[in-house]
Amino acid sequence: MMQPASPSTDKPTTAANGQTIPDYPVKLVEFIVVGVGATAIVVFAVIEIANQFLAKIKNPEQAESIVAQVVEYEMPGGSQGLKSFQTNTEAFALVGNRRHPSSNLLLLVSQAPVEGMDGEVPINLAEELDIPSALVGTWHQNTKRVEQKQFCGKTVPVTIREGSYRLLEAPRRLVQMREYLVVQSQKRTQNSIQLFAIGPEAAPQLDRVFQSFKCPQPESR
Repeated sequence: MMQPASPSTDKPTTAANGQTIPDYPVKLVEFIVVGVGATAIVVFAVIEIANQFLAKIKNPEQAESIVAQVVEYEMPGGSQGLKSFQTNTEAFALVGNRRHPSSNLLLLVSQAPVEGMDGEVPINLAEELDIPSALVGTWHQNTKRVEQKQFCGKTVPVTIREGSYRLLEAPRRLVQMREYLVVQSQKRTQNSIQLFAIGPEAAPQLDRVFQSFKCPQPESR
């Protein structure tokens, strides 16, 4: 005669200290593994894009054309492209005035998506990478304030920073720096316009360049 099935004798695992260790269902473990894997993929994707950015950053040929899509400007002595990088959705460009031995007026423009496209949220490289640090340098000490200024026919908040700065090209030497920053939000992109004046001689020219800014009309883009 067949004996009735014995009830399961599986018990939760007991640790050495007497505490019970619950046996999580396999589905939960799989979920955790998949989640960790997906996170790793995103991290590796950001690292790969960052490596491409740093490898292709010196592309002065297209710098001025990228800037011209966002803002028109005039620089004393003329301008020249210095560095740029562009993907399908993002673009970064640095231009400077023509001055020997190096530019003392710099204009940095960044374009990045601000919302999902085609149901996906793209990686915002402008947030993942500190673009000014990669293209220009870093602040050592600075003061910051916000003033209302005219930009492309509108009154907008402009962040102004002044202080000592460590340039990427000469990291051991501190220079006097002044910066104007404008963030321009559009329907699906965000433009960041940063104007730098290096040294006391360049500071008076900052307003002159800023006042020359004109935004291209949509039909001309």
